[in-house]
Amino acid sequence: MSLTVGPGTLVKLHYVVRDDEGETVADEVVERVFGYGQLLPTVEQAIDGLASGAKRSAKLRPEDAFGERDPEAVLEVEREEFPEDVAPGDHFQAEDSEGKFVMLTVLDVDAERVVVDQNHPLAGLSLALDLEILDVRVAESAEIDAAEAALQVASPPDISLIPPEALLARGQRRNEDGESPDGADHGSRGRRGKPGDES
Repeated sequence: MSLTVGPGTLVKLHYVVRDDEGETVADEVVERVFGYGQLLPTVEQAIDGLASGAKRSAKLRPEDAFGERDPEAVLEVEREEFPEDVAPGDHFQAEDSEGKFVMLTVLDVDAERVVVDQNHPLAGLSLALDLEILDVRVAESAEIDAAEAALQVASPPDISLIPPEALLARGQRRNEDGESPDGADHGSRGRRGKPGDES
C-alpha cells in the first residue's frame, strides 16, 4: 500500500495558482513537511490522505490565503536606504521592530523616497489552486526538526507556499485596464536582502 499524505510525511507538491480573473500567477514545485504550517491550512485539508499521483483543486478566499489588503502597510522609506537601481516590482527582505520576517514590494521610486508595500502581492484576492502530489515519503528527523523550528518563528500570514518572488509576471504595475502604465512588461529582479544591502 502506497504512503499517503499525513503527519510526519514530506510532500513533493506541484501547484498552479490562478487569480480571480483566471490568470496564472504561480506555477511551482515545492517540498514541505505536512502538518507544520508550511502549507496554507486549506491546502493541507485538500491534500490530506492523498497518494503520489493524486490531483485536487481548491478555492481560497482572501481570509483563507493572504488576508485582505491593509492600506496602512504601504510605507514611504528614504531613498538612500535602497540600492541605486531599485525599481518598482523589486522585492526586499527586511525585519520589523520585533525582529519578524517582512517582505517588501517596491511600488514607486523617486529621488527622495521609495514607496513599499508590506502586503503580500496576492492579498485581497480569491485564488484557485490546482494541486498534484508528485511524491510522498516519511520525513527525516532533521526535516521535522527544521519544520518545528520554522513554526516557532513564523508569523501569519504564511507566505511559504507562494512567496512573492515565485509569482509569474511579478513586478508589473497595472492600471485599471490590466496594462502596465507605459505598456511595457516590467519584470522584478526579485532581490532577497535587506534594504540598503547591495550584495
